[in-house]
Parts: sequence; structure tokens; C-alpha cells
Amino acid sequence: MPWRSSSLRAVAGRRAPAGAPILLGALFSVGVIGVMAIALSAVRGVGAEPPPRTPSVAATMPSVITQPQTTGVAFIRAVARRQLSSADRALDRCRRDRAAQPTRRTLSVWRACLKWPLAHLAVGARTNAAILSGLSNQLPQGKCRGLVLGMSNTSTILGGLVDELLRGLFNTGPAARSLSTQRYASVRGLIGTVRGMIRSPGWVACRPTGARPRIS
Repeated sequence: MPWRSSSLRAVAGRRAPAGAPILLGALFSVGVIGVMAIALSAVRGVGAEPPPRTPSVAATMPSVITQPQTTGVAFIRAVARRQLSSADRALDRCRRDRAAQPTRRTLSVWRACLKWPLAHLAVGARTNAAILSGLSNQLPQGKCRGLVLGMSNTSTILGGLVDELLRGLFNTGPAARSLSTQRYASVRGLIGTVRGMIRSPGWVACRPTGARPRIS
């Protein structure tokens, strides 16, 4: 049909309106802005969530002393008392083997006598210190916790000093002999300090306590 082909040629040759590219660009810009606004609002929504709360120190600290904790503290005190008494007796026996004017032979006998009592003392002191430190973390703030921490720290110092004495015990140089004598005196003094801490009447503070009443 001639009229249909001429109509198609007329439509194909017709140009788009002059404002069409501007309209399409505006629509595209509006779409991009809308997508960015949605993404921004999503990010703000995520950022607006409050951070998770961490429990305060006061909320996580124990508030009472339990019977198992009291039993544990008493057990370590009893073990330490036996260990220190045994070490004291052994070191006293060794001291009798050292003459007032020690010779090379008497010094050798004295050092050999000290070796095993000091080794047992070092292991026992370090073990007691570690157990007491763990117990102190389970106790509430107060006198009992202070006593347990004090005995733990002093036992740690005692174990370290005994280790130093053992390492230098068989060094026969004049300076080393003098240092060993000083360390030996310090070990004997610390043994007496820890034994005094064990006998302290302040350990009654480690008796079990009841739950504290809540104030409404």
C-alpha cells in the first residue's frame, strides 16, 4: 500500500523533541541521587546503633567469700607451713656442717647439704605463689584478698632468691662465696617472713561471708 509506506517514511524522518536529552539526563540524575540517599540512610542507621556495653569492674568483682575459697586458702597455708618448717630444720642441720672458719672441704659439704632442701623450697614457693595468685582473683576486695596477694608475692620473691642461690652456690670464687652468703641470709630471713605471715591472726578475714543484702 502506497499510503502506509509514505507514513512510515514520515515517522522515521521525524526528529525527537529538542528537550528530550535534557529530560533524560534529569531523570538519570534523580535516580542516582535517590540510590545514594538510600545507601546513606542505611549506613547512618547502622552507625546509629549503640556500642555493646562492657560490664564494669565492680559488676564482675566477687562480693562474698565462699566456703571452698576459705578451705583453699587454709590448705595452702598449711602446706606452706610444713614446707617452710621442713626447710628451716634442714638448713639448720646444714649450718652445723659449716665450721666457724670454713675450709674448702667444709664449704663443699655445706653446699652439697643445701642443694636438695633449697631445690624443694624453690619449687614449693613458686607453686604456692601461683595457687595463691589464682585464689586472690576469686576473692572480693578486702583484707583477706590483701593477705593472699601479699603471701603470693612474698613466696614469688622467695622462690626467685632461692633459684639465684642455687645457681651460684658452687661458684668457688671469693666474690661468689660472699654473694652466696648474703643470699643465704636473705633466704633465711624471707622464710621467717613468710612463716610470720602464715601465723598472722588476720586470716580470720578469710572466713566465709554471707550474701550482702540488696538495697531496693
